[in-house]
Amino acid sequence: MTAPFICIRPGASWPAGALTPQAPHSFVLDGVRCASMESLLQAMRWRSVPQQERVCAMPAATARSATIAAPDWRLTGILYWQGTCFRRGSHAHQRLMRRAWDALSSTPQFAGALEATGNAALDSPISDDPEQTLLTRTEFVEALMACRASIGRAQTLPLVLVIVQAALTLTLILSGAPLALLPLPATIFCAWMLWRRLRRIPASE
Repeated sequence: MTAPFICIRPGASWPAGALTPQAPHSFVLDGVRCASMESLLQAMRWRSVPQQERVCAMPAATARSATIAAPDWRLTGILYWQGTCFRRGSHAHQRLMRRAWDALSSTPQFAGALEATGNAALDSPISDDPEQTLLTRTEFVEALMACRASIGRAQTLPLVLVIVQAALTLTLILSGAPLALLPLPATIFCAWMLWRRLRRIPASE
């Protein structure tokens, strides 16, 4: 059986179309409001911090048009963020992009669309040449997969903690610990579990 496959491209139906770098999911990175991931990528061409922040606030298409006047980063491989320059693909650049994707994945619209892809394989038709594009196909897909895994962990952890807390609390109750020392939600849950357990004990036991 062929695994589900989703191609992320502009104009695609939801959720694929909502996951493109051009999708209008606003997020904040280092105090700067970015209208989309594409807006941030285009802003990194500018050395001027005020101009960079203006481009970040623009919709994706407008940001791309605005950077026609920007220096061609492909000649030097140098990008900028908040007054700092770094080479495209460097550790500094990769750390910045990880933080940017983390910020984007905290937005409900993006997170919801990404979660809706389930376990489907993701792909994109964008270029995979790091010397010609600010975001390659490999970088894009890997970032989406990492965000999806992070969202899944964030949803699973609270349930696990509740189960562990409930189990520990029930153990304390059965061992005679005072209820006043226990967290109220867990106490209520475990008291209910204890009541159900006692109901199943025969009177002659």
